[in-house]
Amino acid sequence: MGRRWRRASRGVAAGVGALVVAGLGGCSSPQQAATTTTTSSTSTASSTSTTTTSATPVCSAPDLAVSVSGTQGAAGTIEVTFALRNAGASACSLSGFPGVVLVAGSGANLPTTVVRAGSYSFTDFAPASVTLAPGAAGYVNLAYSDVVTGTETVCPASTHVLFMAPGAGGADAVSVQMVACDGGTVTVSPVLGAGSPATATTAP
Repeated sequence: MGRRWRRASRGVAAGVGALVVAGLGGCSSPQQAATTTTTSSTSTASSTSTTTTSATPVCSAPDLAVSVSGTQGAAGTIEVTFALRNAGASACSLSGFPGVVLVAGSGANLPTTVVRAGSYSFTDFAPASVTLAPGAAGYVNLAYSDVVTGTETVCPASTHVLFMAPGAGGADAVSVQMVACDGGTVTVSPVLGAGSPATATTAP
């Protein structure tokens, strides 16, 4: 797990660049604004993740430990799976898609385009509420291509991602090396419950 930022009304600054969390769609730095775009695609897959009750509070950033649980790739498509572990003392819930911003080794935010669900077999799921007991984890799959497209000659390398769990109100700087081409395009799944058949698609 990387270092953590918490959302505050006056913004947040620490560690890998200065971060202002403006929602799931993007982040910006007082020194350099990240070009972050979020797009959505219609998911035809159904989810059987555990559904929460209205009494279960949304997980907050201080109670979530985000880490990379596995990576794999073939034919130019790379899958990265993030684990979101509830480090708090009581159950909490997550529902929806995360926000992601790529960060260079210099600490500068890189242009990032986030596609929700997309068409990959391991990201194309409908969002559903997932309950995390203390110590339990949910998962998010991320896909990107490392093959140059169009006029690209070199794709920028990132050493971290700023990962924002849906509704958690903060971000984790997670150490993971990625070379996302097509303008820093990454495709993300919604949060998946450990008991969901969708987790059979997570990277080892």
